Amino acid sequence: MIRGGIRTALAALALAAAPAAPAREADSYRQLQALDARVQSIGWRLVRANAPFCKVTLPAIGLLLQDSHSWSDPAAMRDALGLASDITVGAVAAGSPAQQAGLAANQPVLGIAGKPFPDSPPGDYRRLAALHDRIDDALRGGGSVALTIGTGTGPQTLSIAGEPACASRFELLTDGDSARADGARVLVTRALVDAVSEDDLLAAAIAHELAHNLLRHPQKRTEEGKGWNRIRHNEREADRLSVWLLANAGFDTAGAVRFQREWMRGRDWGFLAPTHDAWDERIDMMEEERALIARQAAQGIPPGGHDWSARFPMSREDARP
Repeated sequence: MIRGGIRTALAALALAAAPAAPAREADSYRQLQALDARVQSIGWRLVRANAPFCKVTLPAIGLLLQDSHSWSDPAAMRDALGLASDITVGAVAAGSPAQQAGLAANQPVLGIAGKPFPDSPPGDYRRLAALHDRIDDALRGGGSVALTIGTGTGPQTLSIAGEPACASRFELLTDGDSARADGARVLVTRALVDAVSEDDLLAAAIAHELAHNLLRHPQKRTEEGKGWNRIRHNEREADRLSVWLLANAGFDTAGAVRFQREWMRGRDWGFLAPTHDAWDERIDMMEEERALIARQAAQGIPPGGHDWSARFPMSREDARP
């Protein structure tokens, strides 16, 4: 999950029911950590590369914390995972300031912004949320955050500067088999990440949901209502914008087309799903955007330079396949 200026919730298992026997769940938890790191790394590339074109950006460092007190038996979980402290690094986005600073999963975190950690009862993840907020506040206030970490030679305090990123966060969930957006978060399920092994295809799914957040579609549903026509228009915009997000982040935009053909085709309910166009119509829209981007690339515009801010949001007429 992307942290720093991009607010993040919990690691996947902290969102689920706390396990009764942490030792038996250790291997599963490590697998989830790896999946979480994959989601955060893809998300980081998307929000970082598209920051010049997002209306709202926040400084971020690409860090997810974990708290053993999110579990019913903190001591057992620390023992199972070999954790040296309650608060540790959960995941680090590849290429992020957190990774560049040398942070790694399960590394002890002893202090944030020079303040002590509040107490927390077992099975409660409010402390973890508060510590993530503390990182956000420090980055917004001064552009960097001081983290004291445990090393083999003792505590070390690092000052990590944030980088501009589009305002969205990413979470890995254990229930379901899809992805969705709520206006602030992209929620990706373990089943989807497990099933989609290629990053270009998984990035397509994440970029679609990120587009919903960047275009404020969840908020608009509250403000304007949930009519089928409005929702379908939002889906068309997200399909189209997702291609630009992928291109700027250096992903293969053909992944968006392949995701529709290889993943969504078998889940297309046709006329029974009035909120989305058919999978082949969605491909047609994406191909239109890919052609526009290809023309820009032919003119010398590199990945990261495809400005979509004037094209989106779109009119209903322009967004139709």
